[in-house]
Amino acid sequence: MLQVDKQVCDILDRDKSIGSTLIGQVMKTSLYGDPWDAFLVLTGKADDLTPTLPMEFGVLGEPVMIKRCNNILLIDPAQFGLTHEEVKEFGLHFVPCDTASAVIEGVPCRATPDAVLVTSNGELFIVDGGCVLLECKVRFWADKDLYENGAPASDYDQCQWHMTLTDGARCFVIAWFGIARDVEIFRIDRDDKRIRECLDAAFDFWHFNVMKNNPPIVNGSTGCKQYLARQEEREASRREFQDDEWGLATDIAQAKAEIATLKERIDTWENMLRESMGEMQELYVEGGKSKVTCKKPKNRETRTLRVNMKD
Repeated sequence: MLQVDKQVCDILDRDKSIGSTLIGQVMKTSLYGDPWDAFLVLTGKADDLTPTLPMEFGVLGEPVMIKRCNNILLIDPAQFGLTHEEVKEFGLHFVPCDTASAVIEGVPCRATPDAVLVTSNGELFIVDGGCVLLECKVRFWADKDLYENGAPASDYDQCQWHMTLTDGARCFVIAWFGIARDVEIFRIDRDDKRIRECLDAAFDFWHFNVMKNNPPIVNGSTGCKQYLARQEEREASRREFQDDEWGLATDIAQAKAEIATLKERIDTWENMLRESMGEMQELYVEGGKSKVTCKKPKNRETRTLRVNMKD
């Protein structure tokens, strides 16, 4: 584990230290800000620090997501790199995590992972020399493609910062893409090389920009540019209804609803006809072509009802 000059201290204010959110802006991987935004926050020049709606939903969703992770621990602990025996023997479960603050190489730093893995007596469970953390993310469904190849760079740097402040070994990103869907789990292992890069960038940013009140160059972060490009591409493929498109779409929706209703009625009638036929396999009209069959196809246990009315 990377050795750094870290002096643990009392909890530092969010706007007077480099936290897990700001490190992504400093590293230019954040989807929602760049070094200029971090500079405004840390120099007291930011206009509005009110939490956004996604941030508020994230806070509301954290207890639910942590509870779901504890359920998964009991059912499929392998998703967290653990075994049923370990979970049972040590009473492993996730609990909300306190804020960790420290001055690292002269830079005030803080991190607040959403949860940490503990034993039944509340002690940290150590794996690979460090603790195990959770970072919960409530995401838009439209952002799911960001996670096609694992957690995006912004989450990666945030988790590395968590592990820097807490001496963590693993951090799992828990992404929730919708209330009717299960959470998805992305494992991030401690990366001392990336941590060193983050610490070096934080040192330069703090001492040469923040402390000297020297604004960084405003050119946008890579993460922000990529996220904006996705939104622009999506907007370019959308427009409002025109001409008779609304009427056609409404007719299709109405027809589908009627078909669904008819399907329910057909299912009811078929069940009634099956019950009436009993063990009979065919009904017919003497001298006619109409018939109903209810026979068992080869290699199948259930009988298939076919109605053929030609008279």
